[in-house]
Amino acid sequence: MPSAAASAALAKGFFAGLFDFSFETFVALKVIKVLYGIFLLVLALGALGGIGAAVIDIFQGNILLGLGILIFLPIGALVYLVVGRVYFELIIVAFKIAEDAGEIARNTRK
Repeated sequence: MPSAAASAALAKGFFAGLFDFSFETFVALKVIKVLYGIFLLVLALGALGGIGAAVIDIFQGNILLGLGILIFLPIGALVYLVVGRVYFELIIVAFKIAEDAGEIARNTRK
């Protein structure tokens, strides 16, 4: 069951939340999904670029360098993915804590 603040945020919508000068709704929780998608896209393009660079290195005679890139690139991409995901989750947790604290404050005023 969503909290009262979450229900109000969903009812207001994205653009209404942008112009909410009381800052009762958090737009970041809606934007974070898009930012994570962009993060994944950039990570995938970077990995593909790294694979392309490794193939070019192999064809240019730098076989060890190309193989090294092909070996360490997936490990680096996986680490980058985990760290990025944790970062985005920390942002979401901070906003959820703020929402819950606001709800607790409203309930104690009653």
